[in-house]
Amino acid sequence: MKSMFPPVYLSGVSTKLGRLYPVDEILRQGDRPEDVALLIEKGMKSFSILERPLIPTIAECINGTLVLSGLKPSEIDGIIVVTESFSELSEATVLGGEIQVRMARNALFDTFLALGFERAPVYCSSFGGSSNFLQVMQLAHPLVFTGRVKQLLIVSVDCQPRDISRFMSDAIALTGDGIATCILNSDPKSSNCYEVEFVNIVPFLRVYPESTLPNKMLEMYRATKSAAADCYEATNKQPNNFSWLLLSNYNYLTSRIFSQLLGFSLEHCWLHNVPRTGHVPSCDPLINLDSLEQASLVIKGSSLMLFITGPISCGTLSLVRR
Repeated sequence: MKSMFPPVYLSGVSTKLGRLYPVDEILRQGDRPEDVALLIEKGMKSFSILERPLIPTIAECINGTLVLSGLKPSEIDGIIVVTESFSELSEATVLGGEIQVRMARNALFDTFLALGFERAPVYCSSFGGSSNFLQVMQLAHPLVFTGRVKQLLIVSVDCQPRDISRFMSDAIALTGDGIATCILNSDPKSSNCYEVEFVNIVPFLRVYPESTLPNKMLEMYRATKSAAADCYEATNKQPNNFSWLLLSNYNYLTSRIFSQLLGFSLEHCWLHNVPRTGHVPSCDPLINLDSLEQASLVIKGSSLMLFITGPISCGTLSLVRR
């Protein structure tokens, strides 16, 4: 039966990365030479550090999305912020009666008003960790699908505090800084857009801190396979029907493991940013989508699978280039 609702499209992807520093820069934060050697062994070469003021850079990224989407600020009627970096969003001194999260929120509110978003309610997603973008897509899709929001702006931001190590020992990765924005709507003005064909989240079964590594790996295997099966069934596609697989930017070994579990060859896995940007948790999907688009490797009708995993869940996002 034909749906009474129009399809949902993603468009206007705009990204901002910082200066790329070599991996051994983490030695300045007290990390060990053996950690650097391990990262280099897994293919890491550099990572992004945003050195410009964060709020103005967010505004620039948003303006880029508006231009690419052919939209005016007055047409935006919903905004979702995707971040865990509340401490970095506000550079003001914390005053009595305030807390850092509240000041960061207010700094964003002021920015949105200054950009002309006068009638857009602001939402936030922050509990997904590295799967934040997947969570926000599952929350945002029905808002647009049912017409509750016509033009939804997604603002993803991650920025590591300057005095904290960027070495992620469990993932063997480095955290990077970045900003990524896009629009979700059902009537895109830009021809450069993707139909959101499918989005789902598979929660991990409870794995306790004292659980053994084999048990944790087994649960990751189960959840990944389950997420893939849901996507293939819903879209009536198999891995060879997708032009590209996009993963988060951890390291080459992790990319190879996930590509194999999902049934993709490495030749169809977009790995351009794995060695260069660092893992920018909520921004990786859009950073990779943007760079794939900039490389002119996506043609009309191409299907893309994005697999995203975090500390409590994983899942897939299927996009079709229109």
